[in-house]
Amino acid sequence: MAVYRNIPVRAITESASREAEEVGLNLDDIASLLADSYDCGKGKRRKGIEERCVRTGGRILKIVTELKTSKSGFDYWRIRQIGFVG
Repeated sequence: MAVYRNIPVRAITESASREAEEVGLNLDDIASLLADSYDCGKGKRRKGIEERCVRTGGRILKIVTELKTSKSGFDYWRIRQIGFVG
């Protein structure tokens, strides 16, 4: 199971799913990259939303995550956006 900060990565938006497919990533790959990432947020985001970056292959990959809570009360990460910057 994909986990980041001991919280499961359980969801991905439709647009982020397309973006992940374009760069050849699945949820396990994304969780692994998040573990090695650094905070790269430049602007104000809603509470629970983080911008994380990781340098890969000489490029910077940005992953935007959102901490959500399910109806049954457990927390999980939802991937909102993935893409190379710069």
